[in-house]
Amino acid sequence: PGVMDGKMIDRPRPVAGLLFFNDGGDEVGGLTFTGREVNGRGTANAGLMFDQWKQDQTIGIQYSESDGQRSAGLQVWDRSETQRLSELIERLNAANALTDPDARSEAVKAARAKAEPGRQRLFVGKDRSRASVVNLFDATGKTRLVLKVEADGAASIEFLDADGKVT
Repeated sequence: PGVMDGKMIDRPRPVAGLLFFNDGGDEVGGLTFTGREVNGRGTANAGLMFDQWKQDQTIGIQYSESDGQRSAGLQVWDRSETQRLSELIERLNAANALTDPDARSEAVKAARAKAEPGRQRLFVGKDRSRASVVNLFDATGKTRLVLKVEADGAASIEFLDADGKVT
């Protein structure tokens, strides 16, 4: 299991792969794989992730497939500079220890609500529509620039305002 600041992440990890740890014993990323058949169709994911210091992933290469659609690419996220991941781990471990399912669900939701979200800032790859894309996001996670070449070869550049409207 993953560890941060000596706190073990108490949750099932139903994927194959490897976790990476730094010389201080903290999890700092990993290599993960999933794959199964659901209703005659393949569902799979793979990722190579690298974590920010005392935080979750900040850069990763991911592949995802479901319902016959696939995406693959390089992603970059912003992570908190002030909140350590171990604080969220403590709250989630306490919530997951609750035996009442409704109370557990509410406690998990409350724990996640206190955590600063990791905002996606960059995606470079192939999206589910088979287009090659470069998406740049602002600090709040809103798409601001999209470079795209559709599967049929049509190319576009879109600049978006804070409301998501093409300018």
